[in-house]
Amino acid sequence: MMVLYKIRNPCLPAGRRNPNSEIDERKESTMPTVQISLLPGRTPEKKEQLIKKVTDAIAESLEIPKERVHILLYELPKENIAHGGVPLSKINP
Repeated sequence: MMVLYKIRNPCLPAGRRNPNSEIDERKESTMPTVQISLLPGRTPEKKEQLIKKVTDAIAESLEIPKERVHILLYELPKENIAHGGVPLSKINP
């Protein structure tokens, strides 16, 4: 979602600022973004449940609309995750 709004230019030094000067800017309201890495194998319903609960928790904690919260799920195969230098595929096949 894109939001169009006007702001005063805070980048100019105080002596050079024109208080009546406004800048049109587009700001994408996509914060915060949460990235979750997990092993593959969960059902779409389980992932949807996770997304909903994380979104609800963040929106409530930060007192922001749910629409501003973005969740990214990354499913990583066991061979791409390691503990102590050993891939999970070798620890827990």
